[in-house]
Amino acid sequence: LVERIEEDHGRRVDLVGDLEGVLRPLAERNTGVSLELAYVAKGRKNITEKMKEVVGESRKEIILLVSDEGILKGLAGKLREARRVARVRLAIADSLSEEALHSGPDKVKEHYCDCNVVISDSNKLITASEMGSKNCYAIITQDQGMISMFREHYDNPSCCTPN
Repeated sequence: LVERIEEDHGRRVDLVGDLEGVLRPLAERNTGVSLELAYVAKGRKNITEKMKEVVGESRKEIILLVSDEGILKGLAGKLREARRVARVRLAIADSLSEEALHSGPDKVKEHYCDCNVVISDSNKLITASEMGSKNCYAIITQDQGMISMFREHYDNPSCCTPN
């Protein structure tokens, strides 16, 4: 029994040594480049809560493209609060116009796409998909290329027009 325990212990020590050999160069490299690319949130409640969190953290500007009534209603209170410290720009589906006016955005546009997007301070993006199904999900990222793409989408007059 003692021999088995010592063999098992020796094997585990060797594995830890191997793992250290693999991880040490990664830790020492310190390139300043973040490996984080994106996170995924699943479920309507989780998506809405993550969007509320991001809106609440905004200090400069919030761009919101919404076609889902539940998201807009869920964010309305946070958008009113955020307006005290950040500029709120909103593009919504035509059927949501009435609700949008109650959330107090600085600028409201109408959009023709089925999309739900939050951009916070040009450094965080959440894009939600399949909000009408039980398999809805959102991608949360700080990728500047994706953020620029959605900002251009908001600014594109063939997609979003002033109300």
